[in-house]
Formats: sequence, structure tokens, C-alpha cells
Amino acid sequence: MTMTARIARLLNVRLLLSITCVLIFVSPVFGDTIYFGSATDATGDSTTGNNDLVFASAGIDQAGVLTLEARFAPGSFLPRLPFTRTDFYFDLDRNPATGLPGTPLNGDSESAIFGTDTQVQLIPFPDSSASLLTWNGADFTFVTDNYTFTTVADGYNLTLPLLDLGITDGRFNFKVAYVQVGFRGFTTISDRLTNLNAPSVSTTAVPEPTSFSFLAIGLTLLLLVCVASLIEFPPMSFD
Repeated sequence: MTMTARIARLLNVRLLLSITCVLIFVSPVFGDTIYFGSATDATGDSTTGNNDLVFASAGIDQAGVLTLEARFAPGSFLPRLPFTRTDFYFDLDRNPATGLPGTPLNGDSESAIFGTDTQVQLIPFPDSSASLLTWNGADFTFVTDNYTFTTVADGYNLTLPLLDLGITDGRFNFKVAYVQVGFRGFTTISDRLTNLNAPSVSTTAVPEPTSFSFLAIGLTLLLLVCVASLIEFPPMSFD
């Protein structure tokens, strides 16, 4: 191998090593971005004693999938109780002047801080279906009930396309309520998160874990560097 060829090979190895270091150490910077918001609620404040809301969250991934979670205090959760539902209320534009003033079933008592543009109702009995309703300026219009949520040990999980809410931006405000559906349309809220007139929950941008694609490329190049370093070069000859 000539001196020129050997120098070229050494430079290639060093270049690979440099690229490897960059990819491995900066890969967290290139992680995906999601939106997430969550809040907790005190135990023991459910007016019925059952299905005491203690936690709720909303998260949006890079694929535009919205995941909703509601959790209840240990010992209080009755997952398939008839005539009940868990409602998620969304202020999609974070503007209390639009949508239903306040939150449903509370009149306009929260109108200064929240406007309900859309709501998702999780109805556990009889078939764990979820309904989407949107505000049309006078009332809520039924959109679809083509969702099925999952019951876990202490609550409910639901996934649906964010686009179904009519938005692509994952930043919004929300509140959650556990609702008792009575006869002749008499409906009351037995627990809420956040509490009445308390600030709503907001989703914000957060980084996801390290991008595995960059890390995998970096580790592959590192392997190539190690292999190249083990190759014995033939004696040098000068041109």
C-alpha cells in the first residue's frame, strides 16, 4: 500500500469516528416532540364515594394520536357502573370566549377561564364506548361514538386521532368530570378535575426519549471503526 493510500485510509477511519461520536452524543437533541398535560385531584371529594377522580392526562404523539387517561382512587373504582360516564372537556383554542361558556353541567360559572369546544364522553355500560360531541354555537352536536376505550386496574384509557377533534396542534386546555346520569335527563357531576373555577390542565411540548435511529446509526459506525482499526496494513512503500 502506498503512503497516499494509507493516509487516505487513516483519514477515512478518523472521519467515521468523528461522525460516530457526533451521532451518539447529540442523538438526544434530535428526539421527537410530543405534547402532554396531566393533573391530580385530592382523594375523598367524590360526592357519591365511588369513582373518585385522582388523575387525568392527555398526550399526543408524533403520529397525531391522542391518548386520554383517567384514574380513580384505590377502592373507589367501579368500572362498569350503569348510568355513569367520564367526560373530557376540551378548550381547543385555549380561548374562554369561544365554545360553551364554562364547562357542561356547571352553567357559565367557569366562563372566565374555560370555553368547551369539544367533549369526549366515556360510557362504560354496556359496551365501553366513547362519544365525540362538538359545540355548534347553541348546543353540542353528536359526531361519532365509533371509539372503544380500555379499562385498566384503576381507570380508563382511550386513543383517537387528534384530527377528529378538528385540530392538528397538540396544545389545548382540558378538564375532566365524573358524571352521574339520572332519569329524565337529570345529570350531575360527582367529581371533577380540576375543581370548579380552578385553572384547567394544559398540554405543552416535551421531548421524547433519545432517537433510537440516530443511536443505531452511531453504534453501527462505531462497529465499522473498530473493525477498520483491527485491519493490519501491509508494509508501506514510497512512490
